[in-house]
Amino acid sequence: MAAELGTSPEIKLLLTVTALAVFWMFLWKTRTERRATRLIKWIWENHPETWAALPWLYRNVLRERGLDELARREAIPDAHFHREYAEIRPSQRHITIAALIAGAAILLIFIGTAVLGWRW
Repeated sequence: MAAELGTSPEIKLLLTVTALAVFWMFLWKTRTERRATRLIKWIWENHPETWAALPWLYRNVLRERGLDELARREAIPDAHFHREYAEIRPSQRHITIAALIAGAAILLIFIGTAVLGWRW
């Protein structure tokens, strides 16, 4: 009877994986935002007309998407822009991977409690 009390080790492990993935995502998101902010400041100082041509939403809310749009259109033919933008892209991949890992761990917790009989 005492063996059935307490949280299943599987749930403990998956909660730890989720917490680590969220922490990893937070670190990479902070790093990406800092780099993007520096690049946006550089664009604003050196190519203000190009930044001003973006829609308001990209300039003020979805700034990283604004950078994606500028890179996609090749609106800034400058080596500095392409070098800095190339450093932002892997960071966004890390964030996506961490979010997928956290989501999969949470999904496994739900499946485990509903189907496999894991306990909280």
